[in-house]
Amino acid sequence: MKEQLVDKETAVLAKEKGFNEPCWDFIDINNQEENVISWIGDTFEEKLELAIYFVKCYRPTQSLLQKWLREKHNLHIHISRLAEGVWNVDIYKLAPIDDILMNNPLEFSNNKSFEDALEVGLYQALKLIK
Repeated sequence: MKEQLVDKETAVLAKEKGFNEPCWDFIDINNQEENVISWIGDTFEEKLELAIYFVKCYRPTQSLLQKWLREKHNLHIHISRLAEGVWNVDIYKLAPIDDILMNNPLEFSNNKSFEDALEVGLYQALKLIK
């Protein structure tokens, strides 16, 4: 798996569902993709201090958002490969004792990658949060 940022739509939905962890990448108030690295300052914190006023929503990596979903909402996304370019996306709601409460298989093809399948799972998991 390669480290990949979530899509803009997923980032916006994540913000609506409560994700607000500072990240290097963000969507600014003009709906443009931005990166804190381009701001003035020596450290992430100094750069973020200036950029914070322009942040509409943070754009995390897929793995960071997946971790947030697991830790904050007990949602686990499991991706399994069914065939070449065909993936199954399961979303489990984990109770404190790790019982599987929900299984929502999503199957799609068109030679998508693992990261494409994970993006679908992340977006669908966010939609499950009330």
